[in-house]
Amino acid sequence: MRLRLKRAGCPGFRLPGAGLFPMTERIRPCGRPPTGRPPRAFTLVEFLVALFLVLVIAAAGGLLFGALDKAWFKGETAVATHTEARALVAFLNRYVSTAVLPGEWPGGRPEFIGAPQEMIFCALAPGTADRTDFALVRFTFDHPAEMLRVVMNRVGEPVRDFTPPVARGAQPVSFSVKTMSFSYHDGPAVHDYWDSRAGAAQADRLPEAVQVRFELYGPRRRRGERPAAAFDGFFEIKTAVGNRSPGSLK
Repeated sequence: MRLRLKRAGCPGFRLPGAGLFPMTERIRPCGRPPTGRPPRAFTLVEFLVALFLVLVIAAAGGLLFGALDKAWFKGETAVATHTEARALVAFLNRYVSTAVLPGEWPGGRPEFIGAPQEMIFCALAPGTADRTDFALVRFTFDHPAEMLRVVMNRVGEPVRDFTPPVARGAQPVSFSVKTMSFSYHDGPAVHDYWDSRAGAAQADRLPEAVQVRFELYGPRRRRGERPAAAFDGFFEIKTAVGNRSPGSLK
C-alpha cells in the first residue's frame, strides 16, 4: 500500500486502500476559511451610523427623564402647597370667624382694627369643655421678611407667639408665606381698612367677612428654584348679621 499525494493540494491525500473502497477521507487544505471569503471589520461609515443612533437614543432618554422629573416636582409642589394652605386657612378661620366686640376687657374693650397687612381683634378661643375664653389676636404680615406673625393673648395667660421659630412643642402657623393681604367686606362694599372704635366710619361694627389673599412657597428644587402658588380665603364672621357659613378656600 502506498500514500499518493495530490499535485495541487498541500496536505490532501487518500487513505490506503482508496482503490478498493468507495469511501475516501480528504483533509481540507490548510489556511483557507470554509466560506472561501476573508473576514472584514466595520467600515468608518458603519461606525459613524451606529454612534449617531446611540446618541439619538441617549438624547431621547434624557428628554424623557427631564419631562418626568418636572411633572413629578410639579405634582409634589401642588400637594405640599395645598396641604399647607388648608392648614393656614383652618387656623385663620378658627379665630376670624369668631371675632367679637366684647362688652368688658381689662384695660378697655378691644376693637376690630384692620389694615391691608394687619388685623387686631378679639375672638372666641377654644377653652375647656365647660367654658370658652376670649383672646386678643394679632395677625401681621412682615413683607420684607416674608413672614406671617401671629400673637394671641388670653385673659389671665401669658402671650403666645405662633411666629416661626417657636418654642419647643409649639407649632408655627406657616414657614412658607410669600405675600398676604387682608380686605374687609361690608355687604357689597369692600374696604382696605376697618376701624370699630367710637367715632370711626365702622364704629361698634364688625365686618361681615374678611378676605385673605396669600401666596405660599413650594418645596425648593436642587437648582434653587422655589415656585409659589396663589390662594384666596374668604372668612365670614359668624357674629355679624346674616352670616351662616365658615371660611372657604379658592
